[in-house]
Amino acid sequence: NNQIEDIQVLDSTIRDCTQDAIDVTGARDVVYRNNKITNSWTMQIKGGTENILIEQNHIHNVRKGLNGAGMGGVNLGSPVIFTLPMDERFVAKDVVIRNNVIHGVEYWTTFGARGWQSVAIHHNTIYQAANNLLVLEPAGFNMDDPIAAAYCETNPCDPCSNNQPDCWRVEFQARDVHFKNNIVHSP
Repeated sequence: NNQIEDIQVLDSTIRDCTQDAIDVTGARDVVYRNNKITNSWTMQIKGGTENILIEQNHIHNVRKGLNGAGMGGVNLGSPVIFTLPMDERFVAKDVVIRNNVIHGVEYWTTFGARGWQSVAIHHNTIYQAANNLLVLEPAGFNMDDPIAAAYCETNPCDPCSNNQPDCWRVEFQARDVHFKNNIVHSP
């Protein structure tokens, strides 16, 4: 689902994936509804993804839960993201995760809202979850555009880990995340 608009995945079974069951990078207007997702790694929501609805799914026996991890690499996310001022950039925004049953998350976290903005996680049933139910931490990623270059002249930025010239590692905070009316049961 890289840089796709208006996609719906409905009433499907996604299972036995050796990597991410779903990897949404730079997509817009995405719906995952009434799916069974099992025996897979994770569901990644990243790269400047906007307006995503994840509802009425049964997600179980996965290595990681729903996760935001960055941009997916330099310029692999939404092309729009690299034209925005730095304070308007995001990993994912307008994310709604509701009415899902999630259990058997084996590792790290159930919801990793790393760098997500305007997020509603409501009315889910969660049990047998990993140690961390909800992680709100920054997501860092590499940027090599002129706006990032100007930003990094006056703000602390690390060089990219691959030593690429004119590339900076920038972190984005999770903001406006609402976790409410969920049923959580620890084993």
